Parts: sequence; structure tokens; C-alpha cells
Amino acid sequence: MKQEPSRATVGIPAPSGPGGCQDNLIEDFHLEDFTVPAVRGSVLHGLNLEGLSSGNVYRRGLMETGLFDTHRQLPFENLRTDITVTNKDAGVGGAGDAGPYFGCRIVHWGIRVTNDKNLGMEVSDVAPASLTAGITGLTSPGSGGLDKPSTHGSFTGDIESESLDFGTDLGQGSDLLDLQRAIAAV
Repeated sequence: MKQEPSRATVGIPAPSGPGGCQDNLIEDFHLEDFTVPAVRGSVLHGLNLEGLSSGNVYRRGLMETGLFDTHRQLPFENLRTDITVTNKDAGVGGAGDAGPYFGCRIVHWGIRVTNDKNLGMEVSDVAPASLTAGITGLTSPGSGGLDKPSTHGSFTGDIESESLDFGTDLGQGSDLLDLQRAIAAV
């Protein structure tokens, strides 16, 4: 049975996403900016994956607020692609004893950051066996401080991740899922 992808405009900014979910395709989404200020002291996130979430794809999105959050508990094999992000009003989450922020094989591909904020965007320094490619709008690579032992959690192995074409707009190649489908059709 073929499952139709979800398409959503979320009027409340920066919701958490699927925790412990597998194999979701979330495309053509829009996280709107605040229309009233957030309550002082509130904790906001963005596109969140946690609790062994795997196989999830976020694509063709616009985030006027929020960030890419992984909330620890080893989410793995997830893709965020062809997304424009204003990385603000949010922080990464998860209990300090819940392990590292990322499991392995996290891919951020064709991401456009509008305000030069690294937190959770270019993650080749913290996500094991992962890939970031074609991330634009950042002055320098790196996860924005998630690589510090006090915030990174318990992951102590070799990262073995790659950052390709940092600062390069991938143009029509910004959607990795489209590229994979085009190759598979040959």
C-alpha cells in the first residue's frame, strides 16, 4: 500500500517532530514565524527527531523559525533536504543523560540558512557516519557548539562524517530524494 506524503503549514512555530517514528515523508511544509512573542523561558525546537527515529525525510520546506533538533536518544538514518531555514528562537533539547544528539547516517543536503546561525545545521563534527552537503548561508562549518563534551553527550567514537560542497548552492540538485529517484528510474 502506497502512503501519501504529508503537506502542512504549521501556524504555531517550531513544534517538535516525530519521536520514535519511522519512515515518514514530510514535504512542502512551512513553519511560520511568531505572530506574538513566545512566553519568556519557554523551550522551542523545530524539526525534531528523537527516540530511535529513523527513515524520516523532511523536504521542500520553509522554516521562518526553529532549527534542526534531534533531542538525543539516537535518531538515525534521517534526511533533511531542500529546506530554507531562519535558524532562530529555538534550541536543541533532550536530557543530558540521554546520549549524544545524533545517531549515525544523518543527512542534511541542500539546506539554505538565512541568518548565519550554525546550531544543528552543519553537523559533520557531531553526527557519526553522516553527511552534510550544499549548506549555504553559514560563514563556517560546524554544529554551533554541539561538539563540546558537556553538550554532545556520551558519543566517544570516531565521527567519520563528511561535509561536501560547504557554501555551494546545489541548484537543481538541492533535493536529494529527487536525485535518488532520478537515478533509480534509469
